[in-house]
Amino acid sequence: MLDLYAGTGAVGLEAISRGAESAVLVERDRATAELIRRNARVLGFGQAQVVCSSVAGFLSQTTAVPSDVVFLDPPYPFDNATVATDLVLLVEHGWLGDDALVVVERSRRGGLPPWPPGISPARERKYGETLLGYGHAAPDQTDAGE
Repeated sequence: MLDLYAGTGAVGLEAISRGAESAVLVERDRATAELIRRNARVLGFGQAQVVCSSVAGFLSQTTAVPSDVVFLDPPYPFDNATVATDLVLLVEHGWLGDDALVVVERSRRGGLPPWPPGISPARERKYGETLLGYGHAAPDQTDAGE
């Protein structure tokens, strides 16, 4: 499980509590990343790896371990171009398992970023101000232009 823009770490830590073998939680803010580390220790979740880094930096400079689930919840003020770049990095750097689920949370007002080749859109759900976009890894799409 890959939790990008982890914030409090709730999504990644919840995934572990529900049986995920491991979770990598990426959070840029040092104090917030340390809070996630402490919470993981208190919960006994040694399989939680907390990384203090920008998402783009992590995705482009770290050796990819393909994930089955990727959750991106950037702050709503982030523009969709930034999130679209993150999605491209997920595909290009091999972060997605064969049929990985990719979930993007955004504000309804800003909408979702475009899905890049390599991720097929599956559905959208609206909850108040929140818009969730679901996509699945589609490896065949990345080879289409070659």
